[in-house]
Amino acid sequence: MDKKKLVMLFSSVLLILALAAVPLLSACAPAPAPTAPMTPAKPTTPTKTTSPTTPAPVEEPTYNWRFTNTWAGFGLMNEGAEMFIDECDRLSDGRIVWEFYPGDLLGDYSWKLEQIAMGTLEGGLESLSTGLDPRLEMVTIPYVVFDWDAAYELYSSGGPLFDIFYGVCEDVGWKLLGTWASCFNDIAVTEAKGGFIPTPDEVGKLGVKCRTMLMKTDEMAIDAMGFLAIPMARAEVETAMSTGVIDGRGGMCSMELGGFTGLAKYDYRYRMRPEVQLLLMSLDVFNSLPLKDQQIVQEAADNTCDWLWEITPVTNDSEREAAAAEGWEIVELTPEQMGANVEAVRESVWPYMEGVIGKVLMDKIREYAQSVPGM
Repeated sequence: MDKKKLVMLFSSVLLILALAAVPLLSACAPAPAPTAPMTPAKPTTPTKTTSPTTPAPVEEPTYNWRFTNTWAGFGLMNEGAEMFIDECDRLSDGRIVWEFYPGDLLGDYSWKLEQIAMGTLEGGLESLSTGLDPRLEMVTIPYVVFDWDAAYELYSSGGPLFDIFYGVCEDVGWKLLGTWASCFNDIAVTEAKGGFIPTPDEVGKLGVKCRTMLMKTDEMAIDAMGFLAIPMARAEVETAMSTGVIDGRGGMCSMELGGFTGLAKYDYRYRMRPEVQLLLMSLDVFNSLPLKDQQIVQEAADNTCDWLWEITPVTNDSEREAAAAEGWEIVELTPEQMGANVEAVRESVWPYMEGVIGKVLMDKIREYAQSVPGM
C-alpha cells in the first residue's frame, strides 16, 4: 500500500473515533443544578382611604374688665358708659365683658385716670385731669369755640386737635378710643352770692370763692374772670358748697344742675369751653389684644361717641329747662359781658399754654378760635 492511501486510512479511523467519543463525554458531564421553583408573591393589602378630619375650632379669648365714669347717675355720662359696655358685648358675642363702677366707687376721677395709665384699671369714660402731663391741657384751653359744630370739628375723632392729643395720651399710658363734649362749662353760684353782673370787674368786687377743676388752665381762667379760684376735686364739691367753703362751682354741666338744686341757685352761662370727656383704655391692655378684638373695642367706642355727640346739644337744652322748672336762674351773658370775659381769659391763659404746648400748636388753635357770638 502506497504512502498516500495509508494516510487517508489513518485519518478516517481518527474521525470515526472522535464521533464515537461525543456521547460518552456528554454522559460524563455534571447535571445542571435544578431551577428553584418560583414562590408566588404575597397579595398586597389594599390601603384604606379615610376622609380628612375637621380641625377643632380655635377657642377665642374672653375678657372680664372694670369700667368706670366720672359721675354716677348723671344722664348721658351713664348712658354713654352703658352703651359702650353693651356694644363691646354685642360685637364680641359676649366675649368682652365690662363690670361697671360708676362715679367714685373706685375713687376720684384723677386717681382713676392714673390707674388706667398703669393698667390696674382697664377703662373708663372720664373727665380730664392734667396732672400726668401738662400737654393734656390743650383740650382745656378756654374760649376757643362757642358752638357745638365748631367743638365737634376741633375735638372729635379725626379732628385737628384729636390727632395731636392722641399722641400725648399714648405717652401717658392711655389708649384714647374717642372723645365727647358733655356740655359747655358754666358756673353755678349760691343764692347768697348770686345775682351779680358777670364781668371780671364786677365779680372781682364781691370776693366770690369758686371751685375750679384740678388743672392750671381752669384756675387761671376763673381767676381772670374775677373769682377767687379754689382748685378742688369733684368729690369734695357738694360738701364744700353746703358748708360755705366755696360760693360757686366752675366746670358746671347742665346734666349736674338737678343734683345741685338747693345748693346753688344761679347758672351763669359762661360757655368757657367744651367739657371734653375721654373714652379710654389702658394702653398696655389694649395693645395686648389680638387685632380682631382691638377692632371690636374701637368700633364700640366709635358707635358710642358718634351717638353722644349727636344727642348732647338737645339733651343739654332739656336739662336746663328742667332745672329752671325747679327754681334755677339761668343767666345768659350778653355779647358785651361775654366779650369782657373772653378778652380777660385769652390774655391770661393763652400765653401760658403757648409755653406748655409750643407756638406752632398754639398758633393752630388760634386759627380755629371763634369770635364772640353777637360781636
